[in-house]
Amino acid sequence: MNESAPGTGGGYEGEILAASSPGAGQIEIDMIVVSIDGVELGRVKAVRETDFLLDRPVARDLYVPYRAVMAMPNPGDRVRGGPLQPAEVMLNVSAGHLDDQGFEHA
Repeated sequence: MNESAPGTGGGYEGEILAASSPGAGQIEIDMIVVSIDGVELGRVKAVRETDFLLDRPVARDLYVPYRAVMAMPNPGDRVRGGPLQPAEVMLNVSAGHLDDQGFEHA
């Protein structure tokens, strides 16, 4: 059978990623970053080997480790027909607790 399994790009949207799954190959500059409670935090400004730089419009920028990423859109969904929607990276922390995580400031 040619059915796609979860995590193989076969039509599963917003699936939960394993803690070690996201990384520099999946996070792209200008992706929207949201908290677990749905608050838009900013955009990806730069990508490094173990984290990415979150550009926050009204607060100091933060380097967010990939272990804090809870979910991302399925990459296969971004290349299908129709206009591309901005991709979101969802963190496993609420907006109100982001600054309490001890993430490195830029």
